[in-house]
Amino acid sequence: MFDSSTYQDTKVYAGDITVSNIKFAAYGEVKLPEGVTLPSEDEEEINWAGINAIEVAEPVSSDESHTITVNGASYKVVYTNLTGGTYNNVKFPLGDAANGKNYVYLKVTNNGTAVAGVRVDVFGDATNKTTNNKNVCNVSATMNGNPVSTDMDWGGSTFDNIAAGATVELIIYFEGTATDLQIMFDSFRYQDTNTYNGDITISDIKFAAKGEVVLPSEEPTVEPTDEPTNEPTETPVVDNTWTDTKVTVNGADKVFVGNVDTYTIVYKENKAKVSYTNAVGNSYHNVNFAVNDIAGTHDTFTVVITNNNNRVTYVRININSDTKVNNTNASNVSGTMNGAEVYTDTNWGGSKFEIPAGATVTCVVKFDVARGTKGIEFMIDSFDGSTTVSSGSIIIAEMALSGGSVDVPTEDEPTGDVPTEDEPTGDIPTEDEPTGDVPTEDESVHLVFSTDASQYTIVNDSEAKTSTVTYT
Repeated sequence: MFDSSTYQDTKVYAGDITVSNIKFAAYGEVKLPEGVTLPSEDEEEINWAGINAIEVAEPVSSDESHTITVNGASYKVVYTNLTGGTYNNVKFPLGDAANGKNYVYLKVTNNGTAVAGVRVDVFGDATNKTTNNKNVCNVSATMNGNPVSTDMDWGGSTFDNIAAGATVELIIYFEGTATDLQIMFDSFRYQDTNTYNGDITISDIKFAAKGEVVLPSEEPTVEPTDEPTNEPTETPVVDNTWTDTKVTVNGADKVFVGNVDTYTIVYKENKAKVSYTNAVGNSYHNVNFAVNDIAGTHDTFTVVITNNNNRVTYVRININSDTKVNNTNASNVSGTMNGAEVYTDTNWGGSKFEIPAGATVTCVVKFDVARGTKGIEFMIDSFDGSTTVSSGSIIIAEMALSGGSVDVPTEDEPTGDVPTEDEPTGDIPTEDEPTGDVPTEDESVHLVFSTDASQYTIVNDSEAKTSTVTYT
């Protein structure tokens, strides 16, 4: 192909190229010229600071939804009311900067106030692809040294959950001839209909050839291994001070239920410590408790979470309701961590918190009280869709419901149909389970009436548990 292989390129080209000296050889038949050596994969790791960043003169928005400011080798991209799942993007033409190269390095700075994500496609003639999007050359990638997901079918490496104010370093290994970097800003999540505002700076775009960079001993891959990747922070130490049996939320005693085979919960000083050794990324296991007795018209949930691990811990909070909307009973509307907005999925549910190693953070979730608040659910390292097995612990404290126009009745006031301590309260159902507890025979209340009193005579007993129907 002569100037005709760039996807969706509508430019017209003229050229004069001679192809000659086409030869074939088997491996080992070719003797290298004197003084020429092949690059070794065992060389010292490249000093990226010693490589000059390229300058892209004219980055282009795919649909004019991005405002781009160029300052040398730095590119500030601002977007407002951008809809997720549209895959709109900014394209950075590379010219010949990537010729003969296999690695690209770049920095991403989130200047905004909310968590953001980008997907980077190394666009060009991909030699490693045979199906679907053959124009994306990505093979593997890391963010701050940690492997991320690369889609070998449709293409692209995804760098999600970039915290507000953070700068991350991205490295992508690609195979093929790269002509452009195509970067999607919060627009790459399949069937996502949320809207996003963002301010992100792309800078220090650099290229290196294979052999200049030491390949990791285990090549990063999107296929998760069966080995645990998140080891416990330290050798567990027995702490016999966690001897309480509950926490108190808005004056009501609460005990976590749920997947207690995965999570172990102990209590102390109105805190719950949740420990785990086998939380699987695609299990969606959780711990939860019912709040239908204290929810009232509150529309805000606040909790303080401490990450005891020496790594980032991912927590998803669902405010479960009686009403299913889209694909979820979670009624979350928005969420913040230490005041910065986090990602809330209104399609599949939940607000997602990326808690730094050793940090204590305040998480706030706003939810739709009109859907009928039922319970509060915590998924811990169990919802990223992978088969990664994680171990660790977090502390959940200072939980409270607030907001709304009417307060919950005090302890001295009637509370309606709130179950007593002797009555079962039921576990909060997960997303895949039925939503609504079936009353037992002893809890059922029967109220019978007739639409034709001339034919049926009904007598309800004083406890409204038995009805006698006589008819003639």
